[in-house]
Amino acid sequence: MRDKFIWFWAFLMPFMSLAQTKQNNYVVMVSLDGFRHDYVKKFNPPHLSKLIKEGASAQSVIPVYPSKTFPNHYSIVTGMYANKHGLIDNPFYDTEIEAVYSSSNREVSLDPKWYGGTPLWQLAQGQGLKTASFFWVGSELPIKGQYPTYHKKYDPAIPNQERIDQTVAWLSLPEAERPRLITLYFSLVDDAGHRYGPDSPEVKQAVLQADSLVGKLQNALKNIALPITLLIVSDHGMEQINPVQEYFVNLEKIADLRDTTINFFSNAVHTQFYFKDKTKIDKAYQDLKKNEKNYTVFLRKDIPKHWHYNLPTRTGDMLVVAKPPYLIGGNHAEKKMYKEQTRGQHGYDPYTYKNMHAIFYAWGAHIKPNFALPTFEIVHIYPLVAHLLGLDIPKDIDGKLKVLKKILKK
Repeated sequence: MRDKFIWFWAFLMPFMSLAQTKQNNYVVMVSLDGFRHDYVKKFNPPHLSKLIKEGASAQSVIPVYPSKTFPNHYSIVTGMYANKHGLIDNPFYDTEIEAVYSSSNREVSLDPKWYGGTPLWQLAQGQGLKTASFFWVGSELPIKGQYPTYHKKYDPAIPNQERIDQTVAWLSLPEAERPRLITLYFSLVDDAGHRYGPDSPEVKQAVLQADSLVGKLQNALKNIALPITLLIVSDHGMEQINPVQEYFVNLEKIADLRDTTINFFSNAVHTQFYFKDKTKIDKAYQDLKKNEKNYTVFLRKDIPKHWHYNLPTRTGDMLVVAKPPYLIGGNHAEKKMYKEQTRGQHGYDPYTYKNMHAIFYAWGAHIKPNFALPTFEIVHIYPLVAHLLGLDIPKDIDGKLKVLKKILKK
């Protein structure tokens, strides 16, 4: 009898409209960290290539500035640019509370005071739905007092297959306990991209491994008698880096930056300076400006408006941004770079450099087959997910439903 029911539901689903079923829809959103927009074309992974033909895909996705992991994962689940949700970088300083945020410091990064906006899981739970997260920026802390219904403490050692198995287990729970939104995260492509560079055979292998994971997940979802939409996204792309002797710019050899700022020289693509002595800003700026070639220097007031990056309490007095494939930093960072020999990097201006662009693929009964979208900004994913789940969309977000609604069947 159960087999007949599954067969009947699978037959019926393509003929049911979104309006008829969205009150029972499910969304599984998978992040493949560092999966560049052209990797499918470049490496021809079979499962993703087939998924694109069966569903919808974008030419590319423009990350928020900076094209880093934490700001962009949080923009995906809040629908906001970095200057609105507040997570403007992996490390930054808040002049109002006089404290440093660092994504690598778990005690700090799990403090809700740093996080604005309403994450998708919180939006869903506020409207009566259960949610789950097997890793996502913000999912391990009680933003506005609330966690996802089910969530996992981040541990990169947890096998990727276990993450898929847990997703299937969540979707197999009784209806009253079953999460309607699940987020899932994999880091293997980003890891290989940093270590070996996006043009390497190691990245190709990581892409094919990620593709295999997507294939296993998609096959499992096909065997679950639920109206599930599968979204495959990434947070940024990756740039190939030259040997370190040719690409590293030591800013401390260009301007006198000693004891004048709180800075983040470890951030190899852009560096913010928060001056303790404001009278030192102009001299440092002019010195860096005179040598501006492989980087661009901005005073906070001059940061491009379309970056949506100017948050006075958190954005530095001065910002220096490298031009790919160059990296920037100070004396300590230079020694670190020489030792590590990084071959791939991201964080560059995503509005200028397409290698920073990410992916968006969608598959499910409500998604038009073989539907191609032009490039769009990453903040527009949020209202699509909310719409699929039948949720009221907050008015204060930056994302617009009209950008992606066209991929849905009537």
